[in-house]
Amino acid sequence: MRSIALAMFTFIVAGCTTGGSTPDALSDSGPESDIVGDATEASCTPVEQGVLTPKDTGPTKFALAVFHFNLQYVAGGLKGFVPPDQDPDGIFDYDNEQLEDRIITESFEPVLDIFLAHPRFAGDMEMQGYMLDVMADRHPGVIEKMRTLVQRGQIAVQSFHWSDQLYNAHSRWSMERSIQLNEAAFERVCLPHSPAVFTQEGQFSEGMLELMKQQGQSIGIMKAGLFNYQYKDVPIAPLYTLRGQDVVVARGLDIPGLKLTWYFVDDGEVAVTNDTNPYLGTVFQYYPEAGDKLIKQLDGLLDDGYFLTTVDDYVKRIKQMGFKAEKLPYSLDGNWRPDDAHNFFTWMGDAGLFGADEADNAVLTSLEGSRITVQAAEAVLNWAESGGVVQKGSDLDAGLAGAIRDQILGEVSDSTGWNPWRGEVEYALNHSRDARSAAVEIIDSLKNAAETDGFVVDLAGPTVTKGAVFPENPWTKVEQPPMDAVVEAAGFDVTTGWEKWTQGAPDGYDLFRLSVTLDRKEADASDMTITFPRSGDRLVYTPAMLDDEVADIPLADLPGYDGSVNVPAANGLVGLGDGRFLIKDVRSFHLSAFFPFDEKVVYFRDRTLSAESKYHFFIYVLTGATKAQALKEAVRFNVNPIVIF
Repeated sequence: MRSIALAMFTFIVAGCTTGGSTPDALSDSGPESDIVGDATEASCTPVEQGVLTPKDTGPTKFALAVFHFNLQYVAGGLKGFVPPDQDPDGIFDYDNEQLEDRIITESFEPVLDIFLAHPRFAGDMEMQGYMLDVMADRHPGVIEKMRTLVQRGQIAVQSFHWSDQLYNAHSRWSMERSIQLNEAAFERVCLPHSPAVFTQEGQFSEGMLELMKQQGQSIGIMKAGLFNYQYKDVPIAPLYTLRGQDVVVARGLDIPGLKLTWYFVDDGEVAVTNDTNPYLGTVFQYYPEAGDKLIKQLDGLLDDGYFLTTVDDYVKRIKQMGFKAEKLPYSLDGNWRPDDAHNFFTWMGDAGLFGADEADNAVLTSLEGSRITVQAAEAVLNWAESGGVVQKGSDLDAGLAGAIRDQILGEVSDSTGWNPWRGEVEYALNHSRDARSAAVEIIDSLKNAAETDGFVVDLAGPTVTKGAVFPENPWTKVEQPPMDAVVEAAGFDVTTGWEKWTQGAPDGYDLFRLSVTLDRKEADASDMTITFPRSGDRLVYTPAMLDDEVADIPLADLPGYDGSVNVPAANGLVGLGDGRFLIKDVRSFHLSAFFPFDEKVVYFRDRTLSAESKYHFFIYVLTGATKAQALKEAVRFNVNPIVIF
């Protein structure tokens, strides 16, 4: 099969214009911090995680919190958010770095100061490693406050990724590189990270639980909304287990021998700012009355006999108390508000307040294209260094490190999330563009060094072959499609076409490619739905970052929301039943998949088609295939394709 895959799964890189459609006339999204997870040696003494001593021995009443901080809350800053003539007082006149500083000084540091002044207060602070790097560079005093509170046992620092990525929609390769940068960020400031994990957008998945093991993390925190979205018959319990990891659901409990309250699980930016957030510029600031309100709340909990502690300490204590973990049957790729967001639809197709600015599919497909290019550049550079073509430690290594950082920053969730404005969309697209450009520059240098006209890179190995070999087109147009796929796109002329792989049957099944072209006819057109027939009543897809698995869950087991369940399908694979599968070409089409309960279909919707005059999408369909065969092809299409430079 691999011999024909060269033509079937090739990604040809010629310059820096590959990837999905993107909005026109993009501008820079503001300056980036100079410190982005570099290898600066630590000049501090490591501190150990302390543990608070309860006032009463053997506490049975616990109060927990996760203050979730996101330095990329408004990715790229607010410059241009409001036209200058409409903002004479400069309320929104903050570039990326200035707004990052404001998040730290107006919302994060005041919470630390409250804890420092009240030694019995405790909670978990969750943030990305990028925030640690920025504080180490520009706010070292805040790092020292964190170190003091960690040593006292008043806070534990949770962190899973270096950038607040939409990791359930992207590749395991990106997350593994993100984890490497994250570990370096913690080493740089000599802080331990908690074994407990809460992540951006409250994302949770089985792939997350597996990757946590790389950082020695063992407790996943799931929001109650996601629990309710995916389980009908799982009992209420203080602790669960899945994939050998502990899972805690962030909800209150009052059961014999244990009482639990979560006094805060939200964006930390709003905790002491009167519920204002960084989108409000100067209005977003520390308000003493909000700080007093938090102090009063926590003093009240202490007076009521609650022990304020960290999630890790709580889990250890309830295990010592004899509470056993209930086993979870699975976990969907989900987030903290799946009812409001239709799970991942908010990030992968839905429009928010600034709908005309959004470009979910363009952002996500561009990032998948740049990721594959950077991944291939990494493979060629490793090949060149191991073969003595170039020396290790050259400028090419630094260039690759920069490309990886750009890629990971670009994957930030806020560029496609709840209400991204134009600057946040540009932030992701610009980082994707820069990552791709840097990778192509590395490849061009290596072509010269290796004295070749190009490379064929098989990312499955990875293996690198000198010489650009371009395969023949293996696709032949067919008049009879394998199924009735329905495209609805008011305000667009819709053209569809089906092709079949005809250079020998791949492993006994049939492979088709559906092309969809939308040609704008109405200026305000922005909505499209593609629907495929489904047989059976099962949710079949590959969980994010678990590219050797296929989840197969009875739809009857899922409460879902509004009559359906939605998944990101990160590697593109979606099962349709009876040996039929579709695979999104994630470099042109990367939306979340809806599985309705009362209709035998799978559909994808994009409400953010406002920027381009014409759109082109590709979706692959397999018939007569097994799950293993479909998974193999999804990986070859989207995870580890063959790349020709």
